[in-house]
Amino acid sequence: MTMLHDIKILPVYFEAWMKGKKRCELRNADRNYEVGDTVRMWEWDPKKKKYTGKMIVSEILHIDDVQEIMNLHGASMKSVPVKNAKGFKEITFCILSLATRKIGKATPPEK
Repeated sequence: MTMLHDIKILPVYFEAWMKGKKRCELRNADRNYEVGDTVRMWEWDPKKKKYTGKMIVSEILHIDDVQEIMNLHGASMKSVPVKNAKGFKEITFCILSLATRKIGKATPPEK
């Protein structure tokens, strides 16, 4: 069963998608992404700390595991320590290859 994933995207990356210069996303692998799932990327304004209402709807065509890629190049890495408000948290990443299906404006999800 395909799923819908709502994710935030910063304006600089949103613009790259709009211009057709970006076709993949490096994301925290904290969701159960699957090929065929739909991803709604919502433009997020970090200065105003709110969504702009602009979004891009894409379909996941391929998923790469960053750990597997790193291991191929001799870097044994299971996760990356990332600092947050509570200290450091270990995060694993994936690369989503996406095909844009729709660009538009809509009411963004709640924070």
